[in-house]
Amino acid sequence: MRMTTQDWAGECIAYSDMKLLLRLVGSDPIKNARVEGEFLSRILVQVHKVNLCYIHKEKAQKQLLEKLAPMLENPVTWVMQPLEQVPPGATLEVLLPMLVPDIHVTADKVEAVQQFVGLCRQMDMLRKFSVVNYMAITKIVKKHDHVSRVRLKDVVNKIVNSQQMYSSQLLGDIFTQVQSIASTIMIALSGQDRECITLETQCCSCSEKLVVPASLSRGQSFCYGCVAQALGDEQEERIVEKATAPDLEHEATQIVEKATA
Repeated sequence: MRMTTQDWAGECIAYSDMKLLLRLVGSDPIKNARVEGEFLSRILVQVHKVNLCYIHKEKAQKQLLEKLAPMLENPVTWVMQPLEQVPPGATLEVLLPMLVPDIHVTADKVEAVQQFVGLCRQMDMLRKFSVVNYMAITKIVKKHDHVSRVRLKDVVNKIVNSQQMYSSQLLGDIFTQVQSIASTIMIALSGQDRECITLETQCCSCSEKLVVPASLSRGQSFCYGCVAQALGDEQEERIVEKATAPDLEHEATQIVEKATA
């Protein structure tokens, strides 16, 4: 997971570099004009880069889910023997190492579940990737507008909000389907009643269907746009800076949970 995190961080907005560029803004109007042009050019290029990365990864996750879904459907028919003891609150990832091939499920099903758990991790990273980059863009544009007479907030926000990384419903649909598959597997492996497992399909903030979901460790799910709005102007810059570094997974979780506390 750490290697994956490193790879994802390399696709993030170069927040520190953009902040250094803004330090060049001074009293010289000619120099400032060059800095302004460079800043706007960089921010647009990076928004495009992040959005393309998001689209690519979202598409890959959709394709993998389409491959795995038929293999994992109706698990009551392929679970050979339920697990004897399931830890309270255990996830499918926790149960995976407990599966013994050809005792609990066949070897090919173990492999399919492994791939599915990997998909869940990647999907979670994609959601956090979206939140982190949106916050980095918002923060750096705010810094720009603070030191410059040129106001970019409304223009950049309009551009970002039109990107798939912000507005996509596909990840929300993937999220819902993944939850459904995971819950049915958990039911078959643990012998739980279906009623014991709930699916989050609505945002806990706006009550609409989830758009680029952000889930908290305490079990709540939000649209990432709602999370971004909840952060407001008081979000610590330290968190945004760290979130665009290799510790993406941990820091992004901090951002989401702090915003919705």
